[in-house]
Amino acid sequence: MATKTMAQPNTINTDILTASLGKPIPLAYGRHVVAGNVILKDETDADRTIVFIALGEGEWDGIEELYVNGAAVDISTPGSYHFHKGLHGELSSNGTLDPEGTGALYPFDTDGDQKADGLTPPGIQGLTFSRTAYLALYVPFDVFAPGPELDVRGVFRTRRVRIFDSQGVQVSYQYSENPAWQLADLLTVVRGLPDSRIDWASFAAAAAYADGLIDPASDGTQVQRFVSNVAFTEEVNLDQALLAMLSTCRGQLLDTEGTIQLRLDQSRSAVFDFDMNNIVDGSFEVSYKDTRESANRLELMFRDTDNDLAVMTKLWNHQPQQGRTGRVISARLYLGNLPQQQAERIGNYLLTRSIDNNLHCRLRSTPASLMVMPGDVVRVKHDAAPWSQSAAGDELYQAFEVLEVAENPDETRDFLLRVYNPNTYPDTAGPTQNLIGTTVNRRPLPPPKTESWHLTANLGGELRLSFAIPRNADYRVGDLALLADEELERTQTTLTASLAAADTTMEVNSSAGFRVGDYINVGTEVLELVGPGVREVVPTSNTWQVARAQKGTPAASAAGGDAVYRLTERRIHFVLPPGYTLTHPTLDLASGAYYVQRFRIGRLRILHATLSFTGLGGVSEPVQQTFALVGAYEPNVPGTLPGMRTSAGGTGTIQFWGPLAVGDDQIPPLVLPPNVSIGLISADVEKAPTGQTIRLQLTLDGTDIGPVIEIPEWTSGEPVGTGIVFSGAQLGNVGGQRLSVDIDQVGSGDPGENLTVVVRI
Repeated sequence: MATKTMAQPNTINTDILTASLGKPIPLAYGRHVVAGNVILKDETDADRTIVFIALGEGEWDGIEELYVNGAAVDISTPGSYHFHKGLHGELSSNGTLDPEGTGALYPFDTDGDQKADGLTPPGIQGLTFSRTAYLALYVPFDVFAPGPELDVRGVFRTRRVRIFDSQGVQVSYQYSENPAWQLADLLTVVRGLPDSRIDWASFAAAAAYADGLIDPASDGTQVQRFVSNVAFTEEVNLDQALLAMLSTCRGQLLDTEGTIQLRLDQSRSAVFDFDMNNIVDGSFEVSYKDTRESANRLELMFRDTDNDLAVMTKLWNHQPQQGRTGRVISARLYLGNLPQQQAERIGNYLLTRSIDNNLHCRLRSTPASLMVMPGDVVRVKHDAAPWSQSAAGDELYQAFEVLEVAENPDETRDFLLRVYNPNTYPDTAGPTQNLIGTTVNRRPLPPPKTESWHLTANLGGELRLSFAIPRNADYRVGDLALLADEELERTQTTLTASLAAADTTMEVNSSAGFRVGDYINVGTEVLELVGPGVREVVPTSNTWQVARAQKGTPAASAAGGDAVYRLTERRIHFVLPPGYTLTHPTLDLASGAYYVQRFRIGRLRILHATLSFTGLGGVSEPVQQTFALVGAYEPNVPGTLPGMRTSAGGTGTIQFWGPLAVGDDQIPPLVLPPNVSIGLISADVEKAPTGQTIRLQLTLDGTDIGPVIEIPEWTSGEPVGTGIVFSGAQLGNVGGQRLSVDIDQVGSGDPGENLTVVVRI
């Protein structure tokens, strides 16, 4: 019989777990960044994409983070994705493969289902993807990812494994990062070896040693001795997979008479002494292994589980060996995902074991050594041993580790031994490096909000937006949201009772045209209509429930008969030149250059505005302003309403040339064009009246509007005007109506001449 220790591993996959069509899905243990393999993609709906992504061989445990095109998905909100853990496939509730599955829901305490998923597109045969963990999700149209590439990835807790006690009784089935239980799963469930082949006592002892708490940095922080997060995305044989996993924990597998034992290399006591009494004469040999061709630098590559799974490369140099040989020989080792301190301990172990522990001896022993097995530590004393020549007592012995044992027909045993050093198995490591960032493909941060902005309107019809550009702000598009009274399509009613500032209900004349959820305007206050009834539906009563003091306005009282206006949101989307904001920041808010954008949006009465910007990283924090003030943006004249009014940019005039005379039909009317509202009105004469003022009355289709307009007396022969005398804000859409001017009084001395009434629309 021959018993030997398996060779040390040297490769493991540390890439993001992904696969292309035709390649195997990953077999993964522990915690990983996973992109998966797209197995179904449906883009028939322009507003969303349906995608199924195979993740790995099941059963998996759960999702910790999920990103679609770099944007985080709220995994605690079900609906947009379904996570199937990789159970055995099952039929739908009606006994068919009709799609109805939804998988497991956050926090994944239950297994969910492995039915044909409910997101399966019509016309596609539902499949269960038995024993394959997969995601089914719909991805809304993303303006930031308009191309054909879809990037879905996340951080997953992968394969669940069986846990056993030392008697071989399964005690649980769960997610585990313990390398012993992962190795047991690989051997039994994946490879298919019967449980009877496993020495469960050795696996349980190894698992307990791996779970042991150590303080590697001597700073009082205790961590597990070994964790394992490994994955295989390409086809590998069993030996390669085992070697990859064993490298994470100083592991060795021993096959003794068909039974597989697991040992994690560690400091241990000698179990047997070899000496002249049990070493067969002529069998003792001592040699030093030639290490000049051995790697004296290790390049360890792994994802650091303490730093957001960031990729790390760390070098371990055996400088004395490099000095002796005069050259550097490098070897690369992939360790999967683990903490830095564990990677350092493995590096120290491998270099010390391969270079410093280079003393070997061979010997044949009598049957007295029958219980000595590979991996045991023994002591050796022999007259020909170099370490026994000038020593005494225990110094005559040298500790060795048993590498191989071969049984002979005469019951003697041949041993290959390597010198044993307890310092080869460190539980200490240096300080770790804190890394910034992650290899999960996330978007950059959203751009910062603007620190200063202004919104103004002029009589020429322009709405002018100016804003400061912060440093390093990559603004690509902007969104200006205006909460406004649509004067040309106005919806309004009146109060039928007074409204106190503390009231939460209000009585109105009619609910027609209003919807629950609307913002409304009474005086200088913006309120929200919250009931009674269902959102987006007309209130069920004229006694409204309202939320007071919205959009930065204070609660205020109002009288019965006061107008109530419905407000709607008008969104203006504008594009900025690529890269412009990065190179043109506003360095001085007081005197620096602001970016100016001009819009023509027609007649609105704006009560509130919100401004936000979108960059590659998402949308900035919005900034807001309220405009529900009287006299701040338009002169406080009869007919004025709170807010900032934008104009259509038109101007109409009513003129009378010559000396003025009293009468209602002296001046031809102004017929207003369709779909306009009246803005500001002013009047002047080229020759001022004397003796008394000129008095005028505006009429709209024969009905008086506004107060009596007075043009004052002035120096004879000089022009004189009224300034702004009226606002048509309360009139709404007056398109097609006739605006006239009645002359009720002229100057008693000089009547005045050449009247012009200017009407802004």
